[in-house]
Amino acid sequence: VVDMGEFGRDNEFGAGRLDLSRLPTGSPLLRLSLQELDFGSLISGTEHTLSLGFVNSGNATLVVDGILTSRNEFQIVPSTFLLPPGRSNQVTITFRPQSLGDRSGTATIVSNLVDLPRIDVPIYAQSVVQPPLPEPKISITDAPLAFGQVPLGDATTSTRIILNFGDAPLNITSIIS
Repeated sequence: VVDMGEFGRDNEFGAGRLDLSRLPTGSPLLRLSLQELDFGSLISGTEHTLSLGFVNSGNATLVVDGILTSRNEFQIVPSTFLLPPGRSNQVTITFRPQSLGDRSGTATIVSNLVDLPRIDVPIYAQSVVQPPLPEPKISITDAPLAFGQVPLGDATTSTRIILNFGDAPLNITSIIS
């Protein structure tokens, strides 16, 4: 208990007593490295991982009781931990889309923060189909081959134009007549 004295020149806050035992002795203070998690667009059936940093800048241990996600396509490791004052920790969030479309959701951090025992971190994610693989598309002039009369033992040639209208190289390994 602190005696505040009387109101006057050295005490502009008034007279009375202040019971310091009622003040909190310490509390954690959480800072996150990101305010949202944005995975962007990801091909269905693949995976991508992001990191979320936690810093306890308070003066008591932060107890993270759980980090829950609104979709099972997001996995968080570790999902519970203790974070002493002045320390940091990272969790990894892995996105494994199982179906197409908007897969956005929320990661909810449950902790011992007095003012914010639950913090929702938005997660943005889109699952898309695999684009078609590049492939060659061959085109050959369709005029008939006309060699005319060729004497026995002589040779002649005929020309064909081969074009590739595809989006990948065309490799010709042999031509069989």
